[in-house]
Amino acid sequence: VDYPSINSALRNNQVELTAEFNPAEGRYFLTGHRANRPNHECEILFQQNSPADLICPICGKKMNLGVQQRCLQLQDKTIIPRKRKYKHLIPLVEVIANSFGVKSVSSTKVIKEFNAIMDIFPSEISLWQSDSIQVLLDKRISQKTINRILAVQQGDFGFDPPGYDGLYGCLKINE
Repeated sequence: VDYPSINSALRNNQVELTAEFNPAEGRYFLTGHRANRPNHECEILFQQNSPADLICPICGKKMNLGVQQRCLQLQDKTIIPRKRKYKHLIPLVEVIANSFGVKSVSSTKVIKEFNAIMDIFPSEISLWQSDSIQVLLDKRISQKTINRILAVQQGDFGFDPPGYDGLYGCLKINE
């Protein structure tokens, strides 16, 4: 894969698959207010319809409009979009940190496990595209990490709660 090939695929509408950041992880995916604001004892999230004036019903201050809600506002319902193949992926270090139960992706354990995996696979993309993760990582990597990698590869993960009001979404991987 080189730049001219990528450019040609984009210009001629021939992109076969994209690997993308899951929007629910983003800091402003939903409309809401986090709990640690002045005069705010609890968080409030709007999954679908937020107040039209974006005024928080708890503290009375203006909320940031979430990306999901803004997309719904801008959506042209007369156009039927062409569905393209895509995969939501998570950076490998986040999956490893999740399997160890640590918040920091730069902890020594996480970096050590990441480097061990990268000794086997030439890149993260090759890991995510591999059909033989279990076989290749079996004796070198913890089984819990392997299970989490396989779950992410199969799309069996989400963010609960999704990102809102400057807070990132909290990764939940189902095994």
